[in-house]
Amino acid sequence: MGLTVLNVIVLAIVVFVNGLTDAPNAIATTVTTKSMTLKQAVVLSSVMNFLGVSISYVIKPAVVSNILQIFSFNDNERNIQTALCSAMFSVAVWAVTAWIFGIPTSESHALLAALAGAELAISNGRITHFAGIWLIIINGIIISSAIGFGVAAILSSVLNRKSKQINVGNAVLHLQKILSALLSFLHGAQDGQKMIGILLLILQNTSFSLFAEYISVIFCSLVMAFGTACSGRKIIDTIGRDLFLPNRVQALSTDVASCIGIALSTYAGLPVSTTTTKTMAIIGASMSDRSQCFNTKTAVNVIMAWILTLPVCCFLGFAITRILLFTAS
Repeated sequence: MGLTVLNVIVLAIVVFVNGLTDAPNAIATTVTTKSMTLKQAVVLSSVMNFLGVSISYVIKPAVVSNILQIFSFNDNERNIQTALCSAMFSVAVWAVTAWIFGIPTSESHALLAALAGAELAISNGRITHFAGIWLIIINGIIISSAIGFGVAAILSSVLNRKSKQINVGNAVLHLQKILSALLSFLHGAQDGQKMIGILLLILQNTSFSLFAEYISVIFCSLVMAFGTACSGRKIIDTIGRDLFLPNRVQALSTDVASCIGIALSTYAGLPVSTTTTKTMAIIGASMSDRSQCFNTKTAVNVIMAWILTLPVCCFLGFAITRILLFTAS
């Protein structure tokens, strides 16, 4: 029981850090273009993340279902709880390290990679579906990134030409606010469902198992909203200013593309990242105006963080699980 309580506490930290470091991507362009103040955007994002986690689970819990199917953890209860604890600790270390340097990473993909490593550790390398886990993760990254980049590039080019013919200033301002709310909702729907899935795994063999669904939804909704409310400018500046300073039309295109990519992936049950989708959308939007400065160095840092997230967190999950199992034996 003690390990279960520890896992719930560690998961709370992971969900909080997700709200702190990942959720700000949803409002980055809106704050950068001054469509909303940072305080207004953070309050809006907190509320919409809360609603996204809770409502999406009731309507379409496809991501939760996939998480529970992927990570079956056929082992004794203590080993399962040890693996879950190791995976979440790995994510917390990776996420906080990236946040200190202001580099946006995907805690959700980090968690999936760490869980894969932890499951590999407790099964002594015998996971028949290990390749399938990575296929689902990579498919999600590729599909959402391609949609984000492609839609943003096309839409930004079209809208930039139209904006020279008509005044779209006020309309864009209002649309950006709506899209920020929608993107925050979708972030909650996507990442919140992943966290709900993990909490259900933690509680599945406990005395709370009968009420696990209700506890998981309420718990993840509140903690993610609180994490979002505590978020600051570091990630917002990296995505919305350091990488590329978009005009309002490009920012609008970025938000539309991100919403489409995340919504379709969530409906299909693919685990995707708001950070990855939004960043690729910003890069796509930047293609519409080569006269503006695109920060290649920042882009390389962000992409390198994505590339390193999966293998590093998988290794950490595996290594920490093996160490804990060895010391407990």
